[in-house]
Amino acid sequence: MKNESLSNNDKRSVTDPIVELGANDEKLIEENRQLTSMVHELQSRLEAQRTYRAMLAHEIGTPLTLIQGYLQMIKDGAIHPTNHPYHELALEKVRNLSRLVGELQELSVIEKQEAVVRLERMNVADWLRRIERLGSFMVEQSGRVFHWKVFGRPHNNRDVYMDFFRMDQVFQNLLFNAIKFTDEQDGCIEFHVYWKSSEQIKLVVKDNGVGIAAEDLPYVFKRYYRGTEGSSGSTAHGVGLGLAIVEEIVRAHDGIIAVQSHEGKGSSFILKVPLKGHSDLVTGLGNNDYIKKR
Repeated sequence: MKNESLSNNDKRSVTDPIVELGANDEKLIEENRQLTSMVHELQSRLEAQRTYRAMLAHEIGTPLTLIQGYLQMIKDGAIHPTNHPYHELALEKVRNLSRLVGELQELSVIEKQEAVVRLERMNVADWLRRIERLGSFMVEQSGRVFHWKVFGRPHNNRDVYMDFFRMDQVFQNLLFNAIKFTDEQDGCIEFHVYWKSSEQIKLVVKDNGVGIAAEDLPYVFKRYYRGTEGSSGSTAHGVGLGLAIVEEIVRAHDGIIAVQSHEGKGSSFILKVPLKGHSDLVTGLGNNDYIKKR
């Protein structure tokens, strides 16, 4: 009688392919899951870029239409070409367009990872005075109140290396944002300097404006994100490139930036920046000039 029982070797020869097929199935399922996730992310990015392009077209088209109409009225003799309130309005729109073009160019450079951080030497006390002058000028010109406060023991005898032009951009953007979302009558913008140590400094730009909606907070530094109308995290009155540029510049200096805000109570943008000395630098290009590529 033929023995129909299977030996251990026979059993393994049958079950091994099954185990192998099961492992392959799991691998295929995981690869399919990853592929699906990538497709969804790509679709999300494409949709965000489509929304952004439409918003950008609106942001450029609207002021151009206003300026064109104003010039047409001058040409038709409807208004006198000098001493008219429309002058300031048209100039404001031109300034906004100029700012937008500058931000687009800056972001284009950053996205291509061509941004070069040119580090220069400056005494830290001189750098802080430079920031204070910038803040005082921008805020007081806007009709708001400016307060400068220093906490901790200053390390004024220390020289630091930064790209001071780009760091000016950081504070210009943060101050512009604070001015934009505070009331001209009772708006107050504060700049706090916290000396944590001789190696790091914390800088805070604080305002008493409209604040940022809770749902917008995780996205304020994201490109293409359009926030809640009326929130200072919103791009409803602009394309919102400024904060994306700010984060890139701070990161290029090995710093970090965060935001705290309560809707209706204002916002605080917090920067922590390392104070790098000569020994922290790697590539020298002359006595005081160093370059760091991203």
